Amino acid sequence: MSTREQIRKLEALEQEIRIAIRQLSSADLLLAITTGMKERAAPGTKPSMPAIPPFIAGAIAAFAIRFSNPYRSNKNITWPILSNLSNLVDKYLSADPITHDKELADEFHKSNPIFTLLRLVGNQFPFEPRTFAFIGQPLLLYGELPKEIACKKNVPTFDFHDKFQKITGLSLEDFMCCGFVARAALSSSTNSGLTREYFEKARLLGIKLPDDEGILYMLNCITADPNRFRQKYEEMKQKDRLFCMYDFNPLFTYPILRPWAHHNAKSMLDDRIVAPLPDLIAYRISTGIFYEMFNSYKEEFSRYFGFLFEAYVGRLLKAFVPAQNLYSEDMIREKFPSYSGKVPDWIVLEGSTAILIECKAMRFSLPSLSTGAVESVNKSLAQVLKGLKQLHEFREAIIEKKPGLKSFTSCSKIKPVLVTFEPLYLINSVFFREHIDALLEKEAVTDLPWRILSVKELEYLEPHLNTGMRLSDILLALEDKPFNEVIDDCIAKTDLSYKDSLLYKYDQQMYHRLGIND
Repeated sequence: MSTREQIRKLEALEQEIRIAIRQLSSADLLLAITTGMKERAAPGTKPSMPAIPPFIAGAIAAFAIRFSNPYRSNKNITWPILSNLSNLVDKYLSADPITHDKELADEFHKSNPIFTLLRLVGNQFPFEPRTFAFIGQPLLLYGELPKEIACKKNVPTFDFHDKFQKITGLSLEDFMCCGFVARAALSSSTNSGLTREYFEKARLLGIKLPDDEGILYMLNCITADPNRFRQKYEEMKQKDRLFCMYDFNPLFTYPILRPWAHHNAKSMLDDRIVAPLPDLIAYRISTGIFYEMFNSYKEEFSRYFGFLFEAYVGRLLKAFVPAQNLYSEDMIREKFPSYSGKVPDWIVLEGSTAILIECKAMRFSLPSLSTGAVESVNKSLAQVLKGLKQLHEFREAIIEKKPGLKSFTSCSKIKPVLVTFEPLYLINSVFFREHIDALLEKEAVTDLPWRILSVKELEYLEPHLNTGMRLSDILLALEDKPFNEVIDDCIAKTDLSYKDSLLYKYDQQMYHRLGIND
């Protein structure tokens, strides 16, 4: 089948979806998806809608708002209708080029499968974001730490709070408060959709929210009507339409939708909103702040954020590592000057083990997740390779017992760990390790026992490590088990939860600000 024929087949499938959706009220369809997702999250309840995987629900929602027909109401959204539509969308999302291109399929079977697996996983996992610390992380990272790093050497001048307010109209704290209440309300089993009047009622009940103008500022940052949604889709969609099933879903930018045409934003009663996947609101008001700032301030912000992220990882480490066993970059540099070579951001000493930690505020690019193209993936991995090479260089310096490293030269195990801001899907898998090790070998780096952790994983581990568990033991366990199993083992041993973490106190600060109990 030629490329043109493949694209026509995909276009015909999309047209089939368009026709099916145009027969329905897109607003009612979004409400039905929302109901189905809430029922899925509450096992034991009698469902009224089919259980749809979040990535399919997100795709149906995107199609519904793109092919918007908000007022058509000649058909009730029934279980069979939503089930059939789900199957149709699943067929579209499953139409990966290797399923109908023999040349690509042959290439897949002969080469490292990680690139195809990455685009499959990278377009499903994000629809179920980890909401652990979605309040605590941004309030520490952006609320408190800018003051801490302001006086540090080499940190570029960047007034985070002023620049954030300029693009959102709100302080960080007010933005988080509004977003938190919106997510809680739109996640409630009693609310499939809301009007803006909900926030006024919450204020009358004593919740200390910003006024209606503040709510509008927050909603305008993370909410889209059909026109705004379509504009974002067109701006971000794949140029190579063979990979159209992996188009960016604007729900990650606008997790709250205003599907009703001609909404009157001035009227609280008429401003109706719905969130098919409420956990994406949590993602948007935490991790999404990085993209909000980067899109406005580009490299000026990303350069500054590198220092901020390093300080954030350090704060997590300080919560469970005794001060005498934790070394910052500045402390290492006191005895190992810059002309001696690269140093990690942090070192954790645990007995005869030295854990070298390098922080990289990186993620896979959209092209790498959308196509899995080797060139795009390797471009995304550039910062990973840079970080691992830095760790290798310092590790070799310890092994060679270079001057200034006496505190570490007695260690028999030296474990390099890269901590990333966003999760790098499958990065520690056998297939990805083979690829990264091959790239490192070209740079004369061999036999490096590296591990990559996302900062979210470190947040999960922090309360358990604070009981005396060793990070080196966790890293050893991760060699044989996936992270979810390791964290389950930790919970079974400690019986601790997020409320026992360093970050929970920042949640409590926000609850106090809102005037609610935790």
